[in-house]
Amino acid sequence: MIIWWSILIILMLIILGWTGHHLWLIRQQHRQQQLVDTQINQAIQKWAPKLSQLQVQTLHSEVPVSIWHRDVLVFEYQVQLTTAEPINLTIGEFERYLREAVELPAQIIVTECWQLHDQFHFDVAYLDNQATINYVHDMARVFNDESQTKTPTAHPNWQTTASKKSSSK
Repeated sequence: MIIWWSILIILMLIILGWTGHHLWLIRQQHRQQQLVDTQINQAIQKWAPKLSQLQVQTLHSEVPVSIWHRDVLVFEYQVQLTTAEPINLTIGEFERYLREAVELPAQIIVTECWQLHDQFHFDVAYLDNQATINYVHDMARVFNDESQTKTPTAHPNWQTTASKKSSSK
């Protein structure tokens, strides 16, 4: 009987530990998201006069947790546009602007940006932990593999400095 109680207590401790860790990760991710959101929001507001189609007040972000692991700090942003006319903006231009405009402890990478009707979407990876760096590095490898088969689905901006060095070897 004591063995069963011991097993039950051990299982309960494992479940509580896992749940506590999971909740801590979610809380950390939300803190990081708020930090990045504040900076991105300020940057977009500064840049709004150059892209008059942006309705800056509609900017919001989501964490695509249904796809990515909780440690990966990738945030999807959406902003409403005044018209469905295509935005004349490359991912490289957009990323350069954001990198210059934000003041964060770690680097950001715009992994994707696209326009769907009157919505402008962009994904930002905040390279503040190893899981996110690994994720970006893996996506760079996927891009490199797909570019050899001529069916790319990822963007070259997925490459970090480390992944560019390893892919050039």
